[in-house]
Amino acid sequence: MASLAKPTFLKVDQLKPGASGANLLVKVLSCQVVVDRTRADGSRIRIGECLVGDDTGCIVLTARNAQIDCMTGESPTIVIRNSKVEMFRGYMRLT
Repeated sequence: MASLAKPTFLKVDQLKPGASGANLLVKVLSCQVVVDRTRADGSRIRIGECLVGDDTGCIVLTARNAQIDCMTGESPTIVIRNSKVEMFRGYMRLT
């Protein structure tokens, strides 16, 4: 069985629009819930926008449901794996 390749981590300034599979080690600067609704089936959906960054820059990360709780926890540094960079209103954002 072949061993898995070690992930390569990028810095925020290395991100390009449309890139996918990006791995980052960033610090959470702020997190704000923008959508908090209950669906017709009774399940709850939450979407948050979190400002994350490293020593090279900052970017907005879209977090969903339990991911929001991870952003507001005690540990302000998170590892983001396999993220996608999208353009929204002329700015890059991670999903």
